[in-house]
Amino acid sequence: MLGYWKSTDTVALGRPITVGYLIRTCITILFTVCLLTGALYFSSTRIFGFNESYALFILIFSGFSILAIFFFLDDSLGSGAPYPTSRFDFVEFTETGINYYKNLGFLQNLAFIQSVLHQNPTYCTKAYHEIKSVEISVKHRYMKPIGYATYAPAIQAKTADFTFTFEDDTTLFLLAPMILANDAEFIAVILRSKVKSLHDPNNFLDSKKDHYA
Repeated sequence: MLGYWKSTDTVALGRPITVGYLIRTCITILFTVCLLTGALYFSSTRIFGFNESYALFILIFSGFSILAIFFFLDDSLGSGAPYPTSRFDFVEFTETGINYYKNLGFLQNLAFIQSVLHQNPTYCTKAYHEIKSVEISVKHRYMKPIGYATYAPAIQAKTADFTFTFEDDTTLFLLAPMILANDAEFIAVILRSKVKSLHDPNNFLDSKKDHYA
């Protein structure tokens, strides 16, 4: 449940927001909130001398819950990837075009989640003929996992950023979106056959290459 998993059966960059995705994310957040609540409640009553009470427990739990919800909607919670990719950004490939959503901040993310819960997601759509070009830029990023000793070297991760340019000259940029299961192979076929101009100088879409070496 806490690992990487696809939220839909469709080919996608990132993970499309669905009701199932939100439920599993909430379970993960709730688990973390419970651990933090227990730790702070224990230290407050056993170490700092506060009286044990349900009111104190509920106050701590509510505080952590509000903070967790705020950070989630603000896209400030880590996605689990070793680089600052967004939990909200995604591009979903369909037979006729793409559906996509770009993180636009707290209020917009809240409105989008409400639309998903009402089974009427307000993502954007573009037909393939409306996509002027796609550029794939491979980057080497570094991260230091939490819990590693301070002297441990940073880990290098090779990632790809995607920039979609549409016929109206607007753009969509995705920073290091997750590509799960076998989606990379399908994305390669779709982009090569459907997009007018594909710029992939590092051959990231070459199915014989290890995308994340």
